Amino acid sequence: MKIIVSNHLVWLAVVFFSTQKVLAQSVYQLKKTTQSVAIDGVLNDDAWLTTEWVHLNNFYSTETIDARQKTTCKMLWDDEMIYVSYRSEDKYLTARETKRDGTPFLDDCGEIFIYPLPVADKMHFGFEVNLYKAANDFIFIYDYYPGSFASVKSYNPDYQVAVKWEGTLNDNSDIDTGWTMEMAIPIRLFYMVGPYAQVEPGVRWMFNLLKQDRNDITGERRISATLFPCEEPLGDVHSPSAFGLLEFVD
Repeated sequence: MKIIVSNHLVWLAVVFFSTQKVLAQSVYQLKKTTQSVAIDGVLNDDAWLTTEWVHLNNFYSTETIDARQKTTCKMLWDDEMIYVSYRSEDKYLTARETKRDGTPFLDDCGEIFIYPLPVADKMHFGFEVNLYKAANDFIFIYDYYPGSFASVKSYNPDYQVAVKWEGTLNDNSDIDTGWTMEMAIPIRLFYMVGPYAQVEPGVRWMFNLLKQDRNDITGERRISATLFPCEEPLGDVHSPSAFGLLEFVD
């Protein structure tokens, strides 16, 4: 087994003899912080300087190369929270959803999916937030019965979100600059799955970071970008195969 370290992403080749396939599985090393993180969407806390940006550079539903707008993310953790930040270029800032458990994923939207075990299964926690801070949080059950899925939307946890944008929202008559977002997600939200969710250095979970990019005020067309690649050609972001490893480190 060969491990190649590049910034905070470790590319790990894992051989599955049962399927005779090799899966390139990614490991994101999540640094612990002892500094405070103000959830204000500004991203200027000293804590963020201790970790590096990663790029969401796997794109789906793009029609042209120039439609691929840059998004970078950072993550941190402490004894209480997992912190997530997004920095996204966006020429056309767009958001329509204003209610919880609606469809913010059809707007410009930051997302994170987490499964608090080191091997992906048919369930994960999802957090999706648009520029209005309208949240869709859920427990997703993949392949609930053959060919279908279930999303438990009654899962409405408390967590912090802040958004800043530079430009004019829902006005495509001009060119915008982009948006930033911060989340602070309590680790206790994952304790319902039992002792495996306890966090300490060396623990590994499964996860993916995503961004939805909507440039049309009407309709439902949007471009998806992910940290870890999804199965082609559909770009199924909920598939267990789309998740990489999140390793908690000091």
